[in-house]
Amino acid sequence: FAALTPLAMGLPFHEGLYRPQEFHVLSGPGLRSGDHSFAANFDPELLDLVVEVPKSQSESVTEFELPLLFDQRPQEDPILEAWLGKTLDNPDKAPVVLEARCLQKLQQAVEDQPEVCPVLRNLLSRFEASIAQWLSSWPQGEPWREGLTPASCSTCRQSAEMLELELHSVLALQGGMAPGPQQPPFLPESEEALDAFRQEAAAWLFKLEALYGLELINQPERLAQQPRLSMLSWELAEVEALLQCPYFRPPEMSVWR
Repeated sequence: FAALTPLAMGLPFHEGLYRPQEFHVLSGPGLRSGDHSFAANFDPELLDLVVEVPKSQSESVTEFELPLLFDQRPQEDPILEAWLGKTLDNPDKAPVVLEARCLQKLQQAVEDQPEVCPVLRNLLSRFEASIAQWLSSWPQGEPWREGLTPASCSTCRQSAEMLELELHSVLALQGGMAPGPQQPPFLPESEEALDAFRQEAAAWLFKLEALYGLELINQPERLAQQPRLSMLSWELAEVEALLQCPYFRPPEMSVWR
């Protein structure tokens, strides 16, 4: 039998090359920079960045790929096992919801057996790209405060308190304000997006105090229901990284308290 040509495989001819379309399993990360239909969003209940997988791909992932990839249950990692429980042990056959906290573990499993999960591999790559895009464009807008016109904050309907929760939740996902050298990178291919988010987050920590009245000293009280997000648990390197931010700085003694 003759070998299948790229055209027979359904790959369109573009600028002298046969290149898969963005949704194709064989498409690479570089082709998905404009994948707006697969956008990550912050879930305030999970305190995580998530994306819902289309139904057709969800069925392939849950019925074939995940059972082969994770044939041994339960998994050692409790977060991954909890996600597998919600995804595979769901009688309602709801669409798969990818969670950023499981991204690294899923990618490691996929790298070990890429031949059994081409759809999931493609979805994880798209998810990573969508997280990087979310980080680069954060925040979506500025919460309303006195002195702002309605037009200037029309793109952001969340409160300052919700923005603060979002900020600390996503910082925790990527290892804090200053991740240690022993910690694997949250997004290995998107270090620039991670650095940009940390710098933006540092400025907003001060801005929330200076312009919105959310003092740093009271942050642990405001996030009492999520103690893992408390700034009291920050390492010295994280505090030093925060103090290097030159924007919207409150009085120095307020910071050190």
